[in-house]
Amino acid sequence: MNQQMDFNNMIYLLLALVVVVTVVIVTMEREKKLPRGRKKANANAAVTALRSFAVNNGCKVLGPVRFTRGEQTVTLDGVLVGWFGVLGVKGIGYNGQIYGNPKEQQWLWVSADKRESFANPMEECTLAARMMREALMKAGVRSPESEAVVVFTDSKAELCIPRDAGVMKVADLRSYLRKEKFQKDRGYDLDVMCAALEPFVIEK
Repeated sequence: MNQQMDFNNMIYLLLALVVVVTVVIVTMEREKKLPRGRKKANANAAVTALRSFAVNNGCKVLGPVRFTRGEQTVTLDGVLVGWFGVLGVKGIGYNGQIYGNPKEQQWLWVSADKRESFANPMEECTLAARMMREALMKAGVRSPESEAVVVFTDSKAELCIPRDAGVMKVADLRSYLRKEKFQKDRGYDLDVMCAALEPFVIEK
């Protein structure tokens, strides 16, 4: 009886080992197919999507903008200002695979030759949206709608992030801008909103 149990345990261990080895091999082969790490500094594609929407819908685009509170500094590459409110974008030009979760402080970027951690960009966008809202309220805008989103601008980036997290690629941003909420006129004064955010624009 004991010999039979030992034999069964050995079989289970061997099967488990085969599974582990298979997973390791598949992971290694997958990473071999990844491109070499490339990090584009600009986020022109994301801002271009905002500008295209602005031209066709009578909106304005500001940016890049920078907000500072104490030791915290957040930067957005562009802010779309419209009658719906404001939408900021933070463009990230990584290729390869991006692993992350809204609740994690550190995300992971994996390419053929790189494996780097970076701060969760969604947290920066949340803070930026709050600071834009406060600036607009200070300027007298009532109940301003303010949002900021993360956009990965490299078309070859593979986002290993929950779909409902709201993290986008450029094509997703264009689709997002077609939502009905961006056509809603909330009665905001665009000139007042732009004037409220102008002090945060980074001069280039």
